[in-house]
Amino acid sequence: MKSNVSLRRRFLVAPVVAGAFGACAWLAAGLPAAGAATGSPVPAAHTAVAGVTDITNFVKYVDGKPGSANPKLAPALIGWSSNDSGGSVVSVGPEASAAAQLAVNWINKYAGGIGGHPLMLDSCIVKNAEEEGLACAQGFLNNPKVSVVSFGALSVGAQTEDATIAGKKPIIQGFSLNNSDVVTPNEYILFGPGPFAIYPTAQFAKQYLHATTAAVIYPNEAGLLENAQGLKLTDAAAGIKTTTVAFDPTTSDLTGALTAAHAQTAGMVFLDITDQNQCLAAGKAINTLGISPTKVVGFSQCDQPAIKSQYPGGDYPHFVSNLSQSGSALVNDPTGVAFANAVSKFGPRDLALDDWYSGMFGQILTIAQFMNKVGYSHLSPAAIKAQVKAFTGPLLLGSSKIQCGKYPAVPAACSDSVYYFRYNGNGKWSRASGQVEPPLALQKQLLARKPGSGFPVAK
Repeated sequence: MKSNVSLRRRFLVAPVVAGAFGACAWLAAGLPAAGAATGSPVPAAHTAVAGVTDITNFVKYVDGKPGSANPKLAPALIGWSSNDSGGSVVSVGPEASAAAQLAVNWINKYAGGIGGHPLMLDSCIVKNAEEEGLACAQGFLNNPKVSVVSFGALSVGAQTEDATIAGKKPIIQGFSLNNSDVVTPNEYILFGPGPFAIYPTAQFAKQYLHATTAAVIYPNEAGLLENAQGLKLTDAAAGIKTTTVAFDPTTSDLTGALTAAHAQTAGMVFLDITDQNQCLAAGKAINTLGISPTKVVGFSQCDQPAIKSQYPGGDYPHFVSNLSQSGSALVNDPTGVAFANAVSKFGPRDLALDDWYSGMFGQILTIAQFMNKVGYSHLSPAAIKAQVKAFTGPLLLGSSKIQCGKYPAVPAACSDSVYYFRYNGNGKWSRASGQVEPPLALQKQLLARKPGSGFPVAK
């Protein structure tokens, strides 16, 4: 079967809320042949990477049993809400619900469901307006069979659902698209939310690039300005001297901006850019100025097939980008191979290269783990809450270390780390780092903030 889904990498561009995900190609070099659907161990030449835990037995991960769920038994429900296509809301992840359903299908066919009961999504999709979230939240609260709620690509409607559920039932999500998510009681965001996509950059620059100075350029427009401010905040915490330069978003020549930011001599160059035309302008300017691509870090939105041939040399620049996920499918490590094998039983194998599929797979299988540990007959909001609060990882296709509530200011954040990847050409990527957390000095600043106060606003 041929996929009609473009291969995409997605990660949060912090700290913007709705519409904060960007998309681009995952540039697959070709996945290994399909193997066991149960996610059994996959032999591969593999070098251990700090902060990357191989998880290849997914039945064991969900605390399940090999085999199918009994369709005659009552289902175990997850309250599910997302922004899909089909309405006026332009979803940043229209495939999120399909990705979550694939994970449910895998659990029911290969891991015995939840104690033999089929797992089911009790879906409420917000298609047109924020206020639709009220009916979704009320439905979840009024259904005693729903012990846990989970969000997919929910930006519109999230604030209302957060406020209405208000901690009465746990909300577990992979990605956060709304500022209220990180401060809502009894909410848990498995992959690093908001500025945690930005904060580790200074530690990466210091530890892996050995940089003491940084150059940051960004278009003078909302969202990316906040990114640049966040980068300056984390660089200061790491002792990195940073020069930030704003440029006209309509310009096609970024040599001036890069020169003004001292990019030629900086230890790291950060391209706070997501627009295709600006990506091309940056790539051409860096090539013109003779700046080494090995010290350039940027967002993966600049790696889109539509503009690949327009870069110097007809291929993507050999820059570094990051993900809040482990990137296992991107580099075809044992976990990535096992995940692709599982996906291939329900759809095109290349779906494994879409971050919504890897994110939702890790998210739903982790919720299933909590439900199985509790046991079907004992499912309750309190029991699920106890499980997620005790969970320390590793997270399937995510961080090896999980600590929900580490930062009282943003109690819903369960991870603050990312992974960095370098493009090597010809559709090949490699890890540029292990798991990277924010600089310790910044972590101390965050830990000292008032509970529930959210992320700091950089100046």
